[in-house]
Amino acid sequence: STHCWSQSSEEAVVNVWVPTGTRAKKVHVSLSKGSNPLIKVAVDGKDVLTGTLAYNIVRDEDFDAGIDWQIKDYDSKRRRVILTFVKDCPIKGARIWWKMFLKGQKPISTETIEDRKPASKGNKKLWEEAHRMFRDKVSKMTPTYLDENGNVVNLDNKGEKKGI
Repeated sequence: STHCWSQSSEEAVVNVWVPTGTRAKKVHVSLSKGSNPLIKVAVDGKDVLTGTLAYNIVRDEDFDAGIDWQIKDYDSKRRRVILTFVKDCPIKGARIWWKMFLKGQKPISTETIEDRKPASKGNKKLWEEAHRMFRDKVSKMTPTYLDENGNVVNLDNKGEKKGI
């Protein structure tokens, strides 16, 4: 495997395996612009990791690549480039748990993440009941039709305009 990753509710940390003796000046990390950017990590011009991020991140403009990275020894036989991604969460206060780091990877079960608080069974029952009530209400609604000017149009049971 070329990499492994872990996550907290705020960050994802990726370890990219590189040859022993690799120096930081030989490493190039790039991140394309836009949502779900392409990440590349290269050593001496050779790509060791390339892929499209599965989720959006917050770019840190203090770093050339837009993300914090460093290189460290893992053990006596391996070094790693450590990439730290800040997760982009559009809902303030919510937590996002990634099912994968790169698009196309096999998803993980986010239910087994140690720091994740499981939903209570009471909340699940409330949610299911709210959905049942919503579906029931919608099934009893009568549609209102509007013409191109926004005026209500009355239709008979055949879908024809009434009184015209």
